[in-house]
Formats: sequence, C-alpha cells, structure tokens
Amino acid sequence: MGQKEDRVNELEVLVPVPGVSSGEIRMPERLKDFRGKRICFLWNNKSNGDILFKHLEIALRDRFKLADTFMKKKSHSSSGVLPEILQELSTSCDYVILAMGD
Repeated sequence: MGQKEDRVNELEVLVPVPGVSSGEIRMPERLKDFRGKRICFLWNNKSNGDILFKHLEIALRDRFKLADTFMKKKSHSSSGVLPEILQELSTSCDYVILAMGD
C-alpha cells in the first residue's frame, strides 16, 4: 500500500490534558462495495437527520442489494455515543454512516 493510502487510514488523536497519553488508531479498510452489507445510520438527534437518512436508505437500497439497514440515535446532539451503542454497531454493522440534521 502506498504512503498516501496509509495516511488516509490513520487517525491521530491528541488529548490536551496533562498526564494523558495519546495513541494512534488504525482506521478499518474502506468498503469497496455496499452489496450485501449491513448499513447502520447513526443520527445525532438533530432536526431532519432522520428524514435525510430515510432518503439515503431508499437510494442505497435501490442501487445496492443491502443485507439490512437500521438506525441508531444519540441521546443528544452534543453528547458522545454511548459505549453500548458503539459495541452494538461494531458487531451488527459492516458500515456506519454518520450525519447531522438541521
């Protein structure tokens, strides 16, 4: 894999708190195709995000033969995703699509 492609798959997390070490997170390889995949839409709970996802789901289902789709939402737009939701997504989805509304 080329040097440029390696950089696209890496995410450096910096924590501006004394005494906390930052680490490198290796991003998973991007899917080349949605066919037969399980897609999850993670909504931040802002207005109209659910409408956007419904239209996107229809478009993806029309274009690809998805195995399944489902939506999860955060409790509040400014909060993080609950660990139990992250755990469920990691085992139930092949791909997660995030979006904001408004």
